[in-house]
Amino acid sequence: MIIKTFDYKNLLLKHSKVLSAEEIDPKELPERMRHKSKISRYFLIYFQIDKATYELVISEPDDFPKTLPCIHLAHPEMHDFHNHVNFVGNICYLDEGAGVFIDVKKPEAVLHKVLSMTGDTIESSFDRNLTSLYEEFEGYWNSLPDIVEVGCFYTPGSTPESIKAFCDPKSKKKFVPLILYKNAIPKEYGYYKRLQRLQSMNAWYIPLSKSVLPPLPDSGLNVFYVRKLLNYINTDLKRKLLSILTKQKKKRKGKKEYRNEIYLFSHPRPSGKLALFGVFASGYSNKDFFSDSYEQSWKLLPLSIQRHYRSYMLERGGSSLNMKDITVAVIGCGAVGSRISEFLALSGVGHIMIIDYDILKEDNIYRHVLGGESIDINKAKAMADYLKRRFPYIDVYNEPANRESWMKGKKWKDIQLIIDATADFTGMREMNKTIFALNNPVPTVYCWLEACSIGGHAILVDGKSKGCFECLLDSKENGPYRRCDFLKPYQKITKDLTGCGGAFTPFSSLDAIKTATLAVELAIENIMNKQKSIYKYWIGESRHSENAGLVLSDWYKKAYDGNTDNVETNYYKINCPICSCNL
Repeated sequence: MIIKTFDYKNLLLKHSKVLSAEEIDPKELPERMRHKSKISRYFLIYFQIDKATYELVISEPDDFPKTLPCIHLAHPEMHDFHNHVNFVGNICYLDEGAGVFIDVKKPEAVLHKVLSMTGDTIESSFDRNLTSLYEEFEGYWNSLPDIVEVGCFYTPGSTPESIKAFCDPKSKKKFVPLILYKNAIPKEYGYYKRLQRLQSMNAWYIPLSKSVLPPLPDSGLNVFYVRKLLNYINTDLKRKLLSILTKQKKKRKGKKEYRNEIYLFSHPRPSGKLALFGVFASGYSNKDFFSDSYEQSWKLLPLSIQRHYRSYMLERGGSSLNMKDITVAVIGCGAVGSRISEFLALSGVGHIMIIDYDILKEDNIYRHVLGGESIDINKAKAMADYLKRRFPYIDVYNEPANRESWMKGKKWKDIQLIIDATADFTGMREMNKTIFALNNPVPTVYCWLEACSIGGHAILVDGKSKGCFECLLDSKENGPYRRCDFLKPYQKITKDLTGCGGAFTPFSSLDAIKTATLAVELAIENIMNKQKSIYKYWIGESRHSENAGLVLSDWYKKAYDGNTDNVETNYYKINCPICSCNL
């Protein structure tokens, strides 16, 4: 708790542009200026900017200066448009998305900085360059009274077209849209459950050809404003749209009835992106909304568009749009493989094939993506179902099979990349040989982790350049071993908690996540940038393995000391029997 050692009103008056400051009763303020956050007091200040005087309402948060004040134009309806000022007069003086550091020991400096930024924000519109307002159209629109949020699964384009809306006929706002769409929403997607009892209605998408200003505070959203939007449509498109709307109404023989019409608009922002906003029009009329000259017949509700369509969701989540047509197969859906499948989906890979014959057991839960609801279900199937519930725009296939039977089916030859997360090294070695025997090898990532958080490994083999899984192997009297491992070979590394054959390799979910991250990074580099064969690893501290009585390899000591010059590219063997022909 911050103990106040200052007088907020006096701090306001000390600012050079504040002419006066008086505390006001919150009950006298319009609802739009009252905030849900804890506010101690509100002040009406007269604030001079250049030669103009503005009436502003400024809040004093309970924990100021840790929390910054909200500032409004006291009478937004008396002002023209300003950049960074919304319909209700809230002044956005700060880019909150950038993160803010506040020196809580200097309340006067903080408040005066806020006031100066407020002045700069208002003054930036004096030249009537409203580029920022055009850019922030949606933020302004979403501050309109009675705004209704609507999910949009429809991808906006450049042509007007008929779309659909889901509405709840049992709610108080019976036909107000909840969802806009055109193509069917995947039933597997978890969000779809909310839509099962809703009613489908017709709606329209109308793209405007140039940017428009939002409604002014002194008029708000009205029939005249919405009908005027058609002036911003290409002439030919406008004629076509009105023709279709008129034909629809003629079918009803001009009967006067209660109508509900839904319109989704877009217009280009200065940045090139689209602004989206919607209008729900309802009224008793014998004409459609745009043909009816009688304004009093219609009531309007603004719609705030919440984007659910693919291109937006992927870009907003930091995923790549360029991988929507890529297919990646993941062999093994254990702790590492399940994370790999998840990370591929999060990265924007459009098609994922998961191969695993094993069943999820309770032993797996604390290292696996899947939870208790998937116990005793095939891992590949359960993981595919989980991803389809989570992501709306992804194809996930599952094969309840082992690597060898899946490869005999030949389905893998048409995919772009394989990731093997089985930790079955004999099988990995054989698959490495099979891949190199192909005329057109499929790039493959092999990955595994070691016990006790000592490290994890991933090798990308493109099948065309030097370096492959075989290059990481050596052999002694006891058999082949991986010379890149951080634990000496031939040790017993498994644990058994039950004494009845329940042996397992001790590692944590964090170890699995780090190893999966390595593998997916290599996969994406190959898909996007044609990355050639390369080996990478992560390395951990040795205390857990030493406590378990395990012996470290010489390679661990060399790598942990930082001598890693030859790790990523020069791991290959000159005389490798598999890939040496590519040297």
